[in-house]
Amino acid sequence: MNNLKILIAFLLVSLFAASGCSSSKKDSNAVKNITGKIEVVGNEPFTHLAVRVGAEKAYILQCDSTSKSLLEQNQGKRVKIFYKSIDESQKPNIIVVERAELIKDNKN
Repeated sequence: MNNLKILIAFLLVSLFAASGCSSSKKDSNAVKNITGKIEVVGNEPFTHLAVRVGAEKAYILQCDSTSKSLLEQNQGKRVKIFYKSIDESQKPNIIVVERAELIKDNKN
């Protein structure tokens, strides 16, 4: 009887753990956003388009040619970047851009 209770408890814990993992996976695919100022970082010929968030944090932007052109033309302006995840394996971290929107009330 005790073994049956232990088995049932183990199965319930496993079920809850598995359902928790699947819901966090859905959240990782959700589109998130970050707001900052567009700038170019690095030294020629190794420059990268980036978004600066606060005084000390910048993220390299990896985006399609249309978004890249728009962002390059609007350096120094505030923008909202939409993304699904941040690649933290490199420093600075890399954001794969889903889309970008200029903030209309651009206060530098």
